[in-house]
Amino acid sequence: MDSNSLKTYKRYRVQGFTLLDILITIGVIYIVMLGLVSGATHSYEAVKMQQIRSYLLQVQAIQSRNWLNSGTYRSLSALPLPDIDGVKITEDKDIDAGFALKLTIDFLSKEAPCRTLSITEEGIIPKSCLF
Repeated sequence: MDSNSLKTYKRYRVQGFTLLDILITIGVIYIVMLGLVSGATHSYEAVKMQQIRSYLLQVQAIQSRNWLNSGTYRSLSALPLPDIDGVKITEDKDIDAGFALKLTIDFLSKEAPCRTLSITEEGIIPKSCLF
């Protein structure tokens, strides 16, 4: 190779990207996006859990107010239903007095301790899931 063609080769080499440069850039972008998606998913679940806590406290306040005013608790059909995706609510009618509602959170894993919450006249069970 003469010196003239070597200069031309170096000039083209400096101006372009190699396949390795592009692969490293794609890898870095992938890692950054993975972190962003993970953070967004965690934030989304935290917002949903806050909505669930708010709903449970609202139901508890309605039931307490109704008990103080009339001496009875409202049935599930007379209570506002949760407008939260992935949440099911049922009523336990086998209790002698008071009320018991069971809330199942479908977007949590089956092993999660807060997947099933119960609300009674005594409070929300388990209490560790409330705050």
